[in-house]
Amino acid sequence: MLTRHSRKPKMKLISFSATTPQMRYGLKDVTRRVGWSELVKDQLLLAVEKAQGLRRGDHVVPIGVIKVLSVRTEQVADVKTQDIIREGFPDLSVPKFVRFFCKMNKIKPRDYINRIEFTRLYDSRPIPDEWWSEYIRNVPLHRIAWIGDHFFPEGNPQCLQLLLHQWNEQP
Repeated sequence: MLTRHSRKPKMKLISFSATTPQMRYGLKDVTRRVGWSELVKDQLLLAVEKAQGLRRGDHVVPIGVIKVLSVRTEQVADVKTQDIIREGFPDLSVPKFVRFFCKMNKIKPRDYINRIEFTRLYDSRPIPDEWWSEYIRNVPLHRIAWIGDHFFPEGNPQCLQLLLHQWNEQP
């Protein structure tokens, strides 16, 4: 029983500071983390823009609630192109992604990390045109499929779903 002095259990925060736009627009459903091995299937997490290093007076900015679908341990260097796209980086090759990830996390390519697949429990925001142009600026053409005037990165089902919905809503 909760009293006025008891606290509700808090949902664990998971930061997406390097991929905030991808999370906000529903273009990401996989993340790799050092640690986080205690996660379990169906666990709910609060996705936030930034959780650590906040200055005095700053507040956590929520993105939305996500549900863990699976967690598995793998080496950073074992990442596949499909997962790089699902991470929200369709413009990066495997070697570039591995270098980027290792530098950001101060680890080596053969170090083990946890791959977390998740689903969002909220609706994605409409994707602004200016963000699309920035998103595909350096994406190789073979990594993009076109539907009319719209595109989606290869293998990203959330992005395809959003674009097909927009396509069907047009007069």
